[in-house]
Parts: sequence; C-alpha cells; structure tokens
Amino acid sequence: MTANRTRGKRLVESIRAEMADLGCKPTSTEEELLRVAASLADRLEELEKLIKRDGLLITNAKGDLRPNPACVEARATATTLSRTLGSIYIGDSASAPKKDARKQRAARRRWDRDHGTE
Repeated sequence: MTANRTRGKRLVESIRAEMADLGCKPTSTEEELLRVAASLADRLEELEKLIKRDGLLITNAKGDLRPNPACVEARATATTLSRTLGSIYIGDSASAPKKDARKQRAARRRWDRDHGTE
C-alpha cells in the first residue's frame, strides 16, 4: 500500500501530521501551497529518475557531452519546492509572525523615493 504513495503525498501527509500534533489545520492558502508542494515533489522525483537513468552528462547529436537538461530542471524545481514549503506556516496561522507596519512604511517611502513616485 505504501508503494502507491508518491513523494508528494508522503510530504503533505508529514506536514499535515505535524500541524495536527500542534492542534492546527491548514488555511485555504496553505491547502493550495500543499497541493503545489506535492506536485513539485512528485516532479522532482521523476527528474531524479531521469538523471539516474541518463546521467549528469548526455551526448548531443554532434557527439559533444552536454549537461543533462533534467539537472537544470531538477535544480529549479527543488528551489521552487523549497520556497513553497517556506510559505507554509506550521503552527497556528492566526498567531503567525506579522510584518512590522513601521518597517513596511519605511520600505514604501524608500521605494517611492528611489523610483520617483513620491
């Protein structure tokens, strides 16, 4: 039965279990992020299989060795997965750290000043 569970499903199950242990449920935004994370994890797993099968370098039509395009895609997918997971707050979302309003105003003033929109 566990053979049917993809890497993405296992990832989401572990995050949900961690949230449940803390007595929390994902918000609707976090639900979507979990769906995206599962998809990315599954895609990364497929890319890793391609890399394992074909190797880090492939030979093009001219006979030159080139980096396997799956390596580049795997790196981009891993980066996106990391950012997606970083957006999921494990804990009570209502008590998640909020942005400091004073710092937000200062950043907005700097942006306006630097970009001539004052």
